[in-house]
Amino acid sequence: MPPFGRAKDILPAVERAKKGAVLTPRELLDIASLLRSVSSVKKYALAKSEENSVLDRYFSQLAENPQLEKKISNAIAAEDIISDNASDRLYKIRRDIKKCENSVKDALASFTSGAYSKYLQENLITMRSGRYVIPV
Repeated sequence: MPPFGRAKDILPAVERAKKGAVLTPRELLDIASLLRSVSSVKKYALAKSEENSVLDRYFSQLAENPQLEKKISNAIAAEDIISDNASDRLYKIRRDIKKCENSVKDALASFTSGAYSKYLQENLITMRSGRYVIPV
C-alpha cells in the first residue's frame, strides 16, 4: 500500500498565494507535509516499478519539490514560530532586537548596583505587562 500520509488540502492556500496573499506558518507546514508525502509516494512507486499497478499513471504525474520542502522546513520552526533563519534580514532584525534588550538590561542593572541602589527595596529587575520594573 502506498504511504499517502496525512496530507491536507492545500488548494485554498495555493489559490491565495497566486493572488499575492501571505500564507500562514500553518499553511506552509501543510504544504511541506504534502511535499514530503509526494516524495514518499514517488519512492514507493519507484521501488514497486517492476509491478504494474492501476495507480502507476497517477504516480508518474506527481511532481516532487525537495528544495521548496527544505526551505519551508528551515523557515518554520513550529505552527506559530518562524525561525530566525527564515531570511537573512529576519535574522539581523532579531539579533538587533536582542542587542537592544541587552542594552536596556545593562542600563537597569547599573541602577540596581550603582549609587541609586540604596533607594531600592531590592536589587531586582522584573517585567510586568511588557515593561521592566525596579521596585523603589
